[in-house]
Amino acid sequence: MAYDRSQERLNSLSITSFVKAKDATSAVRTTWKIPREMMLTLLGYSIGLDNICKVAYLILKYQSVIAIIPYTLVFFLCGLPLFVIEMILGQNFQRGSTIVFARICPLFHGIGGAMITLCFFISIFHVVPMVWSLHYFINSFQPVLPWTTCNNTWNTNHCISANDINTNTAGVLSSDEYFRNQVLGLTTNPLLPGAVKIDMAVYLVICWLLVYLVSFKGIVISGKASYVTTVSSYIIAIVLFIHGLTSSSGIAGVTQYLWKSNTTSLRNIQLWGDASLQALISLGIGFGPIITYSSYNKRDYNFLRFGVAIPTINFFTSILLCFTLLLNIGSLLNSKPATINQLISGETSLIGSALAFVIYPASVGQLQLSHLWSAIFYLMIFLVAFDNQYAFSESIASGLIDAFPDQLYNRRTMIYLVLTLVQYLLGMTCITKGGLYVFQLFDWYVIRICLPCVLFFEVLTACWIYGVEKLRKDFAIITGETLSLIWKMLWYIPTPLIIVATTIYCIVFYSSPGSQIIFAQYWWSVLTGWLMAGSILFCILISVIYSLYRSDGNFKQRLQKTTTSKPFAEIDRILSFHSTRSTGSCSNQHKSFMINKIYE
Repeated sequence: MAYDRSQERLNSLSITSFVKAKDATSAVRTTWKIPREMMLTLLGYSIGLDNICKVAYLILKYQSVIAIIPYTLVFFLCGLPLFVIEMILGQNFQRGSTIVFARICPLFHGIGGAMITLCFFISIFHVVPMVWSLHYFINSFQPVLPWTTCNNTWNTNHCISANDINTNTAGVLSSDEYFRNQVLGLTTNPLLPGAVKIDMAVYLVICWLLVYLVSFKGIVISGKASYVTTVSSYIIAIVLFIHGLTSSSGIAGVTQYLWKSNTTSLRNIQLWGDASLQALISLGIGFGPIITYSSYNKRDYNFLRFGVAIPTINFFTSILLCFTLLLNIGSLLNSKPATINQLISGETSLIGSALAFVIYPASVGQLQLSHLWSAIFYLMIFLVAFDNQYAFSESIASGLIDAFPDQLYNRRTMIYLVLTLVQYLLGMTCITKGGLYVFQLFDWYVIRICLPCVLFFEVLTACWIYGVEKLRKDFAIITGETLSLIWKMLWYIPTPLIIVATTIYCIVFYSSPGSQIIFAQYWWSVLTGWLMAGSILFCILISVIYSLYRSDGNFKQRLQKTTTSKPFAEIDRILSFHSTRSTGSCSNQHKSFMINKIYE
């Protein structure tokens, strides 16, 4: 063959080989040593507190397992295809979100910055359930579980202990009073935030210290940590599920309260909107860690089996965790359905915290070996939240380093340290006695408003501007295989349409909290929420304005230039670098051959 030597050189030439060249502007990028570590880390990231609580909350809110139908459809028609898109982009460009979107569409290069800002805000408040679970885990070893009795200083005269749950006694669950009065020390007025709770501040230090120790060396440590955190979470979940199945009261509560086949609820647009948003959140798309972790793959690695397996496992894990929780609170579902409805519709319901930190503790107090079941449940929540937390930290740090490699590459440890300290200090606002209101503020505006908008621009850029055909070509280039036409169909129609519909729904239904949460009555809190949301979306807006301003020509020409991807510019840089290290320059014939071989 005439191009044998050229073919051999081409096989060793890629964006990765350029990146690994150590010059003034390049640095070696760490790669996964074992693909299994990538799978476990991505699996640990994609499964979070939402998978445990919010799917169960969705079923409880609409009082039927029929709510799983829209969740399932959105998950597989939109969530899974987007997951694969993010893996393609990350592995192809070997960079985090800040560089990926600058390459595929310079006009919307701010999407990467929006993802980093989104991760930054989420990291501030997402660690709080981790703090709560650590508190409950430690207190599970007391002689008597403190949330099961009513003879404590934080209890009121309306308290119902765990022993009285199955009676007709009216009042407030002892676990509810424990969570509000002892764990949170919750003030009744958001205008009075109160002091920082010292015990919570100590737990917060422990949590952030663990996150820093796992993440500051990147995937070298976090990949190994996933063997413990992810695998342990699954073992605990299976044990709790089996225990729930052995409880007759648990099964009775779930079947009587939830097993309703009222298909008329499927006509409720709010059910579809809530289920769609929850399906997208459960998979972790749109935040950036999937792109970041995929960028550490070797560029020729065929990831498709993991790209399908991880979301599929995530889905069945969500169902498993959902029914694990419901089975273990089954007796309470059976005896106090009105109390359950009140708790999930109250101000602690936003992340399903009422399920994990009020309803489950009340139910576990009735079980034999209650200390054991309490300890392993909160250990599971801690590990799941821990997986999420260091993934967010990795995405933020990697995005910053990719954007400013000359200044930041050799300062990775310092970047993680600064991020940890800043987020710890900001997170202190969530552990004051009015911290729950701040927590709600973050959750409402960052997750329910910003995430759908970021996903909309991501789909717009990847599927419609960069193009489905280019995504398929990129996959063929990096794996040597052709994607099925099914993916093309999913990326063209259902995935973008579901994202658009979900974004419209969130803007219409979530743009104002109304009377659903207590802080909404204060104009300053709504303003603060929109300022947070605006800072995320501003990254995209400013990138559009800046790109158009820096481009040449009339508006149409500028728009065309800024929506054109830049893969060939990268190849020119590779070829230029390659020619300086070989004998003679790279001929036009050889250059043409290499480009055609890569892109055809």
